[in-house]
Amino acid sequence: MVPVICIVGKASSGKTTLLERLVPELRRRGWRVAVGKHAPHGVDIDTAGKDSWRLARAGAEAVLLLGPDVALALHTLTPNLPLEEVAATLPPHLDVLLVEGFRESPFPKVEVHRSALGPDLLCRPEQVAAVVSDGPPIPGVRTFRWEEVTDLGHFLETTYLRPARRAEGVHLVVNGQPVPLNPFAGSLIARGLLGMVSALKGVGAVRSLSLTLRLPPGDEGKGI
Repeated sequence: MVPVICIVGKASSGKTTLLERLVPELRRRGWRVAVGKHAPHGVDIDTAGKDSWRLARAGAEAVLLLGPDVALALHTLTPNLPLEEVAATLPPHLDVLLVEGFRESPFPKVEVHRSALGPDLLCRPEQVAAVVSDGPPIPGVRTFRWEEVTDLGHFLETTYLRPARRAEGVHLVVNGQPVPLNPFAGSLIARGLLGMVSALKGVGAVRSLSLTLRLPPGDEGKGI
């Protein structure tokens, strides 16, 4: 699963501003970044009466808007999809998902802090991996100044991204939940899949492989 890092903070603390600076810093270091935003009150990016709106109301699980410069999923109607499941469905070529919000999630968090909004953090110090602040260092927490985005990028790279890259191998996700594999099981699955896929015509050298198996409604748990 793609590693997830949450950018949290009080309203108007500068979470989006930090993301705008952090994304190019991580890209400069060679990492492929996805960004998400928590919208606890819902999202309305369509217009009532338009074709895509009508098709979504007709029961489509998702409506795709396809143009010459963008492909956009307009309606995914699974309510309250856990962040873990979202991260598990990201394309395997991505290296990290930076999410604005989700302070209650179990993922590492970087809190954005502004002195003008009060001295206290939104999270408890032990809940955050780092703080970006315009004030004095927070006791017991790795603290970065706003102008130290390069240092923050290095911290995230060495603490989370490189270890996740070293842990690359076989990752099993069932019903959206990661399933731990011991080395023997992981090696067995990898050898079997690589053997079958490599024999397919036109595949070439396999650098990564993603396989999704979805059973028809009513067939769950019955096997194949």
